[in-house]
Amino acid sequence: MKLHPLLFALLVSFSCLALVACDDEEEVPAESPDPVVGIMELPISLRHQPNAPANAIKLEISPSRLRVDGTTLIELDAGDVPEAELANDRITKLEAAITAAPARASAVIRAHANTPYMTTARIMNTLKAASIREVAFEVRAGPGSQTGFLVIPRFDVRTETDDFHTFEGAGQRQWNDFTQGWEEAYNGCRRDHYVDCSFKPGNIAQGGKLNIILFARGQAVKVDLAQFDAPEVEATNAPQPQLLDGIAPEPAAEEEEAPPATTAAFTWRFLAATDELSPVSAMMRPLCGARPCAAVVTAEGLTMTMTIVSFIGSAFPNGAQPPELMFQIPPR
Repeated sequence: MKLHPLLFALLVSFSCLALVACDDEEEVPAESPDPVVGIMELPISLRHQPNAPANAIKLEISPSRLRVDGTTLIELDAGDVPEAELANDRITKLEAAITAAPARASAVIRAHANTPYMTTARIMNTLKAASIREVAFEVRAGPGSQTGFLVIPRFDVRTETDDFHTFEGAGQRQWNDFTQGWEEAYNGCRRDHYVDCSFKPGNIAQGGKLNIILFARGQAVKVDLAQFDAPEVEATNAPQPQLLDGIAPEPAAEEEEAPPATTAAFTWRFLAATDELSPVSAMMRPLCGARPCAAVVTAEGLTMTMTIVSFIGSAFPNGAQPPELMFQIPPR
């Protein structure tokens, strides 16, 4: 049976329209390759290098989304990860995406400065679970638009606790390492922007390991130092002078000596972490300038990631040995 030419043309037209409509439904528009976090939205760091680790997975954290290698993985709410996307403080889709891809040991994080620390800590926890061992934060190398990378070659993550942590290797410093340079650390702390700096007392405990905590809350940053695993100190009884019969001893002088110092704390306003002549750097230099240091990083969940990243960069600026860090996940 022959179709009328006009009818045949109409059928062909409808077929083409149907095919185009199907193609339109299946076609997914590609995401823009442009970064979702602008250069001026990156944190400033006094520690930076020009190149990112090779073959690293690339994460972008904006207030509205988390992207992995240029593709949006989940939507964020003002930088917060929805509870439905979490399991054991890990982002399930991020962990699945990393483990499904070819194995990589490094990650580069381009995070908006206002990202809550809770989100960053959960991302670090997810990276750890996915066998990522090196992290580099993309940063601004000063107040301008030049960028670089704050590389952390070794890191770990744990739920926030007051328990001391012993690091393996040279980064675990001793309490005496700090006390030997305490006075220089005190003077460096008071260079500018300081709130409180622990002075060197006359009676200082000896021995044991050193616990270093980098703590941030709001617009304040603080280095907490404490002695732990110290040897037991045996009490000694001073010999009593020989007395003649019938003569009462003189009353002992009431002198109460302060107990040996086992802690120190140095606190600044946030500007100290981005100042080119940072007092944080000056305070940490006697301890961590020429030798590596390991530290615990902790903050309130709402603290901006900018504060933490800049604080790390000022504690271990260019010229200092790279740090080993334990990131703590704050309570919900």
